[in-house]
Amino acid sequence: MATPDKMKSVQAKAPNTLQIELASGKRYCVSLAEPIAQIAGFAALRDPAMFATAQVVDHGWAIEWVCGLSMASERLY
Repeated sequence: MATPDKMKSVQAKAPNTLQIELASGKRYCVSLAEPIAQIAGFAALRDPAMFATAQVVDHGWAIEWVCGLSMASERLY
């Protein structure tokens, strides 16, 4: 199995969707609609302004929001 590429940047797009750019330059979009709707711990991300605060942390291996929620990169592939 190939080693995943680190994330370089993240940008909130359509509701509950992130556009992720990897260090290699590859870009893709991932929808978080299902976990946001079904997991109570992600309720804060239902607010579009909060969802838009996503940023790459942990040297490119996770995304974190200002509310303290985070998601490791392997959950986003």
